[in-house]
Amino acid sequence: MTPIFSSGAAGNIFLSVLGILVMVLAGYLAAKKSLITQGGIGELSKIVFNISIPSLILAKMLTSYKPEMFFASLYLPLFAVINILFVNYLLALASARMLSITGKDRNVYLYLNTFQNYTYMPLPLVAMLFGPDKMIYVILFGVAGDILNYTVGIKLFNEKRPFFSWKLLSTPALAATLLGFAFVFLKIQVPAGLIKPVAFLGDITVPLAMIVTGGVAAGIKLKDAFKIITEKKMVALVLLKLIITPLVILLLTIPFHMNPVIRAIIVLQASMPSAFAAIIFSKQYGKNADLAAAGALVTTVLSALTVPVIFSLL
Repeated sequence: MTPIFSSGAAGNIFLSVLGILVMVLAGYLAAKKSLITQGGIGELSKIVFNISIPSLILAKMLTSYKPEMFFASLYLPLFAVINILFVNYLLALASARMLSITGKDRNVYLYLNTFQNYTYMPLPLVAMLFGPDKMIYVILFGVAGDILNYTVGIKLFNEKRPFFSWKLLSTPALAATLLGFAFVFLKIQVPAGLIKPVAFLGDITVPLAMIVTGGVAAGIKLKDAFKIITEKKMVALVLLKLIITPLVILLLTIPFHMNPVIRAIIVLQASMPSAFAAIIFSKQYGKNADLAAAGALVTTVLSALTVPVIFSLL
């Protein structure tokens, strides 16, 4: 493993992000060439959400997580809350007010600023930078992210929806995480022959998720794309999401004496682009899907430049 603090780390990170974009491009081209329909993309996303991600979580918990890692790994859900709720969301609210963003654009803008791609992109990046065994840290950050996404996130698009539902606690990812913790702390030995097929199912998560991401992007027709990209709110989104937020989180992690890899992953999470879920939610709830698509695509592409710069400051 190449240390992230080495002189060549920025170049490695840049290449890693480009590698992810190549996988996204594969999904984009597959959808554009009608190798898969938007309905098929939706079905693939269900497989990722309900099968491959829970399998990945369970396999990593059983093979990479140890009881002694518990207290160190608590920084991940803690900073997920700090990052998403107390930095991203508050900065988004302040900037929306300053820019007088109202109507159907307001909550889309808030979501784009608040929720980053905290699972699909960090998983392959962490695997490439620190090794597959460290993907468990992305998962632990993502559990807290999912809870916020399915409460605060959905509420931004559907204000009539109850803020909390007990169904949230039955999501496959959370169920797999809790099951993994149970096996680890009760010291239940699972035969390797049973872990291996679960791990195989988990291994499809990253490429399949990237194909889904590209396919979703291909299904959005941007109207007046250049106009959207050059608007003040888009410039503000890029500055907040890719520069200001990761710098704030980087500074907030300094007083904590945490494992350097955990700190690096927390900063990586804060550096991630806007979640593509903004596109899906915008279409579902009748918001500005063009703004959502532009925000997700622009921040994803530009993150190839900003993430290495942020990491060079660690």
